[in-house]
Formats: sequence, structure tokens, C-alpha cells
Amino acid sequence: MKKLDDLMSYLAHRLFKPIATILLRNYVPYKTAAKWLKQAYVDVAQNNPEFAIEGKKHTKSRIAVITGLTRVDVDHVLKMPNLVIASEQNWNRATKVLSGWISDPDFLDENNQPKKIPLSGEISFDSLVKKYSCGITSRAVIDELRHIKAISVDDGTVCLLQKEYIYNAGKDKQIALENIGLSVGGLLDTLTHNTQEDNEHKMFQRLVIQRNVPESLIEPLESYISDVSSFFLHTLDQKLTQKIKNTQLEDEATKTIGVGLYYYED
Repeated sequence: MKKLDDLMSYLAHRLFKPIATILLRNYVPYKTAAKWLKQAYVDVAQNNPEFAIEGKKHTKSRIAVITGLTRVDVDHVLKMPNLVIASEQNWNRATKVLSGWISDPDFLDENNQPKKIPLSGEISFDSLVKKYSCGITSRAVIDELRHIKAISVDDGTVCLLQKEYIYNAGKDKQIALENIGLSVGGLLDTLTHNTQEDNEHKMFQRLVIQRNVPESLIEPLESYISDVSSFFLHTLDQKLTQKIKNTQLEDEATKTIGVGLYYYED
């Protein structure tokens, strides 16, 4: 048991340390973070079937027993407002526009590269935004993509300069925090799923680490990893889009899927 306790202590510290860094960087005190942690505990105890007892409802007393919180704490948490979902924000809508531009055949040239497109018309930036932005105006998307230097606009023509949505954390903190929540949350959700006992279906998750790398190679290897990973993600995005368009049935229920890559240096 002692070894397991030590491992859990290490795991908690390894997870909480970068979270604490982000929270302190954004002036979030411990009491506020503790309130959010309570909310997460109650949410999992109430909604995750792994912690349910067959044939019994998730009562406040049951949630209190599982989490170690008092019934008063549980009642207070259940009355708290729902958290904002990052996918409802502008960050995700802008990425959808870029994703559509690099994967939709209507917006690709004969070499399968993103076309330069006019601002308006049948195949244009306006039609691209209307198709992929979930209601955001073309002007708002242009302003955002210009802000991150992803596009240029010249004489009524829009040119794609970068295929990724690379946010400016210093200028738009909301976008940076949404990206952290989506990226880290997705990875942890996959790891949590894969480590559940008796779970036969494991979702894809791999990690490649090279040790004893000479410092002189760090910069060129990081550049190489970035180039290879970007090409892989662009190709994967195009293939997924084609497969979904070719197989999706009208009125069929949908889910969100994705793959995330990151560079790590210690």
C-alpha cells in the first residue's frame, strides 16, 4: 500500500504542479481552485457510471460517501452554475475554418493545397466561414485570423499563411486557456479511459522519448518534429474529413474525436 500511496502522491504532484502554475499565473487563489476541485469530484461521483451502484440513484449522501465531502458541501456544489465549455468559444470556431480550408476539396487546388480565395462569391472566404464557423461573421473570423497572422488579405483575395491556429498567449489569454483546457483535458480523458480496470477497448495513446540527446541537436530536432507532426496532422485532418463526408447519414447522432501531439523537453 505504501508504494501505491507514494505513486499516487507523485502522480498528484506531477498533475497539480503545472495546473498550479497556470492558476497562479492568472491570479487564481487556492480557495477558488479548491472550489473547482470540489465541483469536479461531485461531477464525477454523480455522472461517471464507474462509481455507480446498480439499481441505486446518485443521492447526495451517496456522493458525500464517495468523495469524502459533507452533504452540505455536495448540496452547495450541485447549486453552482455549469462550467463554460471551451468548444462553444471562438477558438474552436476559428480552428474549424482553418481545418475546412485545408481539407475541403472545394478550397484546394490541383496539388491538394489551400487555394487563394476571393472574399465573396460561390467559392470564397464568405462561403468557407458560412460552412465551418457555426454562425460567426466573416469579418470576425478575418480579424481573428489576421490577429494570429494566419491569413493575408490583398485586393479582395484571402491567402492562407499558416495552417495551424497558433494563438498569441500574451494578447489573448482566453484563447490560450481554452487551448490548454482542450489539449490537456483530452489527453487526461484518454489516459483515464485506458487505465480503467476491465476496459477492453483502449483508445490510441503513445509517447516517444529520446534520452541523452546532445544539446547541439535540440533545436534542429525540435524543428524536425514540428515539420513531421504538422504534415501528419494536416494529412490526417484531410482524410478524416473525406471519410466523414462519404459515410455520414442524415440525422445520425454525432460525437467529437481528435488526435493531439505535443513536443516535450526536460
